[in-house]
Amino acid sequence: MTCGVSTSGARLRAGLCVLALLCPALAAAEGPADAPLPEVTATQLAAKLREAMARNDDRGTIRVLFTNTQDINFRGTGEPNWVSYRGRARYEGDGTRWRVEYDAMIPNANVGRTMPRLSPDRWSTGFDGERLYDLQASRNTLQLGATTISAMLWKPRYLIWERSQDLPETLEGVGKQEVSISQRVVDGVRCYAVESKSTTARGYGGEWLLAPKWGYLPISRKWTHDGKAYSIRTLQGVHEAAPGLWAPERIEEESLNVRGPTPQLNSRRRIQVLEYRPGAAPPAAAFELKIPYGIDVVELANGWSYHNDPWWPDVAPMLRDKYGWPKPNLSWLTFLGSGSEKKLDGEPAPPLRIKEWVTGGPMDLTSLRGKVTLIEFGSVLDSHYAPRYAVALRELYAAYHAAGLEILSFQGTSREEVAEIRRFAKEFRVPYPIVLDDDRTDPAGDTAKAFAIRGRICAFLIDHEGKVRSVGEPTMNGGHVLETVVAALQKAGARDLKALSLEMPKLPVDAYRDAEALFRAKAKEALGRNPAGKIAGRIVDEKGRPIAGATVQASLQFTFLIFAEPGGYYLASYQRPEGPFAAESDGDGRFEIPGLCKGGYLVKVTAPGRAWAERKVFVGPDLAPAPADFEMKQGDTIAGVVRDRQGKPVAGATVTPDGRQNFVGDEMSSTVHPHIPGVTTGDDGRFRFSNLQEGRYLLKIEAPGFKPLEPDAIPAGTQDATLTLEPGP
Repeated sequence: MTCGVSTSGARLRAGLCVLALLCPALAAAEGPADAPLPEVTATQLAAKLREAMARNDDRGTIRVLFTNTQDINFRGTGEPNWVSYRGRARYEGDGTRWRVEYDAMIPNANVGRTMPRLSPDRWSTGFDGERLYDLQASRNTLQLGATTISAMLWKPRYLIWERSQDLPETLEGVGKQEVSISQRVVDGVRCYAVESKSTTARGYGGEWLLAPKWGYLPISRKWTHDGKAYSIRTLQGVHEAAPGLWAPERIEEESLNVRGPTPQLNSRRRIQVLEYRPGAAPPAAAFELKIPYGIDVVELANGWSYHNDPWWPDVAPMLRDKYGWPKPNLSWLTFLGSGSEKKLDGEPAPPLRIKEWVTGGPMDLTSLRGKVTLIEFGSVLDSHYAPRYAVALRELYAAYHAAGLEILSFQGTSREEVAEIRRFAKEFRVPYPIVLDDDRTDPAGDTAKAFAIRGRICAFLIDHEGKVRSVGEPTMNGGHVLETVVAALQKAGARDLKALSLEMPKLPVDAYRDAEALFRAKAKEALGRNPAGKIAGRIVDEKGRPIAGATVQASLQFTFLIFAEPGGYYLASYQRPEGPFAAESDGDGRFEIPGLCKGGYLVKVTAPGRAWAERKVFVGPDLAPAPADFEMKQGDTIAGVVRDRQGKPVAGATVTPDGRQNFVGDEMSSTVHPHIPGVTTGDDGRFRFSNLQEGRYLLKIEAPGFKPLEPDAIPAGTQDATLTLEPGP
């Protein structure tokens, strides 16, 4: 559940009902807590709320624990499939810089052989004063230039108050809703009860209880349909967290299905506020972004990615100079199309109405006559797509502006986003004008209305004759922006246009070889200087007792991406003539591998009767000692026999561990490749794997004359697995 928002909540966000508010404390009403409150008009109450909101900010620290209970039967048919998990979140902010750290689980819609019901969901995201960033630890990826959308849920403004702007606007009559205000006593405290009913979506409405005693805090919020609440949010244990600033100790949210005669629970979230220190700015070090080794870094402003390996700075210049790598990804243009409720293709273009030139202007619109102009709506304000579209459109503009292409980007009508638009345009080096649509005839924008846009993001081309040309459908691979622009420019007389590719950029094979050769040469040179780097650690068992005599081996590797976005890697290894770096643990379980240069080392530990363990350990350019402690668990075994349909043993069958399922309690948390070589059955059809880590193993069985078999996961410790093959090609 996301702050109580059900699937119907999208209708409210469109203007049917509103979320509750962001408001710090005002002076408490005089007299008993349940004494009648002064009568207020909707406009007066909206002014009170705006005054309260102006005194609140996101400076300080808030730390919470939460429990989510959710039905992951997303089809909505059949029996519920309940999961429950706990998590924690922490927010820190100083008014400009901020950071959110989150550690929980995430439900999966499609549960199968390798997909658990719950997967780890760990991330940290924020703004370090110069750039937005999103470090997804669970996916080993860092994005520079964007943050996780759900980060806002853990900022104090949203966590305690929910969204700030909607209720005052509703009270002022901006939305198409009927509003009434009454008074109600809740737990001995008199509140203003605000009710809204949509005038456009029949049956939808909302209710908020605002407590002046507690600074107009919305202690309850409901979204309703035909009088039934489908989303409920309550604040409990409200107290004064700072002078004039109120906060809850607990928050409870529920989402319900009200389509049937009896409401059914979809999800519930209970949040416990462990710490809230408003206004206390954390030290500057709390916002520093240190990019860890071994992750994929996505530079959204450039449109490319790289794997952060200690050897990447040594190899990257060669790839850039020789192969122009990495290259920006323009494939996102295939998502950009002409979504309109009208048939505009071939029609004279509607007039362009501009309220404000946010960047790159003003310009005389008559100068666009005779040129090819791409009109784009909404992409900058979309937190997910904005970076991708900005890079693709920037490259399109750079390639064809000299040939007569102009781009004009319309981004709504509200001035509230102007500062963010300008920050974005600077970071992403947007060369074309970004404007605000005029709103004299329509709050959503006069130009947007004239084009009858459908959806948040879309684009239209105006050719040199002033006619609209569709650029395809705004769906995956449905957009034809590049082809339409090139055709229009050629029709206008442009020649020798630069060729652009919409394919995902991929590193040429020759570059793999050159990068690997350069890494090996530099690694050999560095190791020949007797470097001072080392990996040191301690090996213990499950009870913390030292393991003596364990063998530790380390192999130097260099990993780099072969695509413009994460998803494909090339692994280069440096093979020492004398073999891998190695050590043996002493009586206290300690080991040390000296003489290492910088780089990523795959460290593998083996010991008799113990499950092997391995992980990547990085030695940085400063050659500081790299810690590597290991806990080795008792090794386990899987043994069994492969038979045919008649029960006879199958000789020569290859049995390969294809995946290992990890568990947290009774829930599968992840599936990883175990890197265990396969075995071949003998005449008795038997196979055996020893020193296995705990978990359940997915096996793949192949034999000549039989169909491949992928049985259900087999728990480590199984000694009598029988796998039956069916005849086939």
